[in-house]
Amino acid sequence: MSIRPETEFKLRATQPLAAAAVERRLRELAADVRADAPARHVDEYLDDDTGSLAAAGIGLRLRRAGGGARLCSKRGGRGVDGLFEREECEAEWSHDAPPRTAAELPEPLRARIEPWTLDRPLAPRLQLATLREVRALARDGRVHAVVCIDATTATAGDAQARFDEVEIEVTSPDDLDECRELAERLRDGLPLQFAADDKPAHARRLLHGAPPPRGDDGARGGERAGVVARAVATEVGGQEG
Repeated sequence: MSIRPETEFKLRATQPLAAAAVERRLRELAADVRADAPARHVDEYLDDDTGSLAAAGIGLRLRRAGGGARLCSKRGGRGVDGLFEREECEAEWSHDAPPRTAAELPEPLRARIEPWTLDRPLAPRLQLATLREVRALARDGRVHAVVCIDATTATAGDAQARFDEVEIEVTSPDDLDECRELAERLRDGLPLQFAADDKPAHARRLLHGAPPPRGDDGARGGERAGVVARAVATEVGGQEG
């Protein structure tokens, strides 16, 4: 289990984008560019049948890569000038099938998801299959930015769409301004624009043409408050005992 802040810049291609073109541009801008072999991963985004998590801007994904699987939750899918700052909560998942309800999630993932979905069944609603090429930028022997070049195919039911992205992962707060400048220079030299939303939100827009409906937010707020109250009461009772 890991909980960590994630800071990254996202740039979305306005036309099909070759990884080689991004690498050429990176080598024009940085002296030390280290390449990893391309790798594939498949993300299944889980939600209830009313889309509670998507409507709340929460992503719950099951990622399968390299023979293993991990669950991850992020919240806050909107970027400002391409910058996304979110908390990432991740845990290993050893089962073949995805979790059926929030109650099957390991803590603290369960605490982040259950207030929104309660005991409603979870199921894969969106699949993102990504071919990722990674370039690490280093100076004086230290990596200060990790650039991910992603070619993604999104599938939901019979609908399918493809898009390309470049992500710049900020490895330290001290490198934020330098990574921002790198993002701006990539945007200026390639068919890229700053992304305003994350991958699953963009995929849903491509596949369905509009974000998911929010439903009865007032009613769901009451449901969430009830779950939180029960959780607090349980914790307090346990401490008193």
